[in-house]
Formats: sequence, structure tokens, C-alpha cells
Amino acid sequence: MQVELYNVLGQRVRTLRDGWSTPGAVTTLRIPTADLASGKYFLRITGRSFTRTENVSIVR
Repeated sequence: MQVELYNVLGQRVRTLRDGWSTPGAVTTLRIPTADLASGKYFLRITGRSFTRTENVSIVR
């Protein structure tokens, strides 16, 4: 599974996870935001057979 954070320009800001997970296992990820500006970001989660994108807003 790969979890990446993108800004509104489509630039990858950081990779939060890059590796396989055990099927059915719960994984908790924290997004370090100390060096990110306020605004809208996109969290892209890619697995073997799916891709999902979620909106993330950072407000300071």
C-alpha cells in the first residue's frame, strides 16, 4: 500500500507509507503538518486493486 499527500497543484508533498500491509489489518497514520501551509491537500491511498483519494484541510 502506498499513501501519499499532494498539494492542490498535484505536487507530491510527502509519502506517508510505502509498503505492504496485512489484509484486514488496521493501520493508523499520522500526517505531520508542522511544515505545511494552511490549505487543501489530497491524500492518495493506492493498494493492489484500488486507488482512493481523500480531501484533507489544514487550518492554522
